[in-house]
Amino acid sequence: MHPVARLAVLPIAALLLLGACGTEKADDAAPDDARAADRTDALPTDLGDLAGRTLVVTGITVDGEPREVAAGTQVRFAFAATQLHIDSGCNGLGGTWDRAGDTVTVGPLMGTMMACDPDRMAQEDWLRSTLEKPLTVGDGTLTAGDVVFSVDDRERVSPDLQLSGHRWQLDSLIDDQAVSSVPRGVKAWLEYDGTRLRLKGPCNDGTGTATFEDGTLTISDLSVTELGCVDDRGEVERQVLAVLTGKVGVEIVERRLTLTSPDGTALGFTAAD
Repeated sequence: MHPVARLAVLPIAALLLLGACGTEKADDAAPDDARAADRTDALPTDLGDLAGRTLVVTGITVDGEPREVAAGTQVRFAFAATQLHIDSGCNGLGGTWDRAGDTVTVGPLMGTMMACDPDRMAQEDWLRSTLEKPLTVGDGTLTAGDVVFSVDDRERVSPDLQLSGHRWQLDSLIDDQAVSSVPRGVKAWLEYDGTRLRLKGPCNDGTGTATFEDGTLTISDLSVTELGCVDDRGEVERQVLAVLTGKVGVEIVERRLTLTSPDGTALGFTAAD
């Protein structure tokens, strides 16, 4: 069997559900609804309470001039009660934070020492030094000296997907609080249309009835073909089928899906569409 990478399991955020209602006829209301949505999206993010929020940096200026982030990266500030994690595009930075009025003070930032490409390393070093200054909280902005970070809530920038209507590509197997990458060349995916579950395993295909309610997918009558399956493909398929039975916990964060069986073993997927 090919060696697999072992990574720490991170906690997964709960889903944020948004709703809207109206009294106008659908044909007449659609343009107004669209304009209202545009106005809402244009409003600055209320930064009154930071704890428990992840803010995505949507723009940076330095002394009024735009600063681009390193290619392929997105800077994020994740505020817990007293801890701050910064996705810097490289190793990531972490430390304490405290707020007094509109001023946020960040403690010394620590990070792992894995090597990244030069642009990402430079960005992480720049963020570390920039955040030595206090941050002033504004309307959708965090300002440190002459550096202004425009920010928005992660849920608005990158909403959680729905379970149905997507093809979910298997990429990780979770057991004993560790994540193993799916071996190279082994592929599996599933789709859910609201009533039926379709599985494409490494060797066999399956379909069955499934209902999704309150974060639980209840799978019944999963019928799977019986082609022989050996090596890495057989092991992955065995783990997939062991999870996809009965009541399965569902957690979706952005484009990531985790399905967890009652015994704690789980499967990790990424939306392929």
